[in-house]
Amino acid sequence: MKYVVISPFFLLPPSALAFDFITDNELSFGRLAIPRNNVTSTVTVTRTGRSWSRGSIFILEPGTPGEHTITGLAPYTNVSLSVSVPVESVNAFGGPTLRIADIEMQSSGNADINGEFSFFMGATLSTSGSGESYISGATYNFYIPLEITF
Repeated sequence: MKYVVISPFFLLPPSALAFDFITDNELSFGRLAIPRNNVTSTVTVTRTGRSWSRGSIFILEPGTPGEHTITGLAPYTNVSLSVSVPVESVNAFGGPTLRIADIEMQSSGNADINGEFSFFMGATLSTSGSGESYISGATYNFYIPLEITF
């Protein structure tokens, strides 16, 4: 059985230096099996933790939503979040890429009395459908541009 592990990283804007961005739990699609890549297949992990797959991709171990906290804000600061998608996996070993074209997260909210703002992130991952095989046991990384405005 072939499986892959997905690991996202975030690219934060320069203004991000004014606060701390903490990843409490990384967004993970779990351990997946992709027996055929002849059609585009998807796996979704919602921000509430539900997951499912469609096509020729199977969930061997379920993933988890990302959980992130922004600290160092003034109490009750309004925070807006946005991401630029789609993003493709970054891999140094060649082969087909994976793509995230849909991110599920709240778009805004307010920091609490301690100046902290927490949010959960889910996403949908898709295969290339190119017919090329994915590398068994490989970890696929993503750089997700996250814009934080407050």
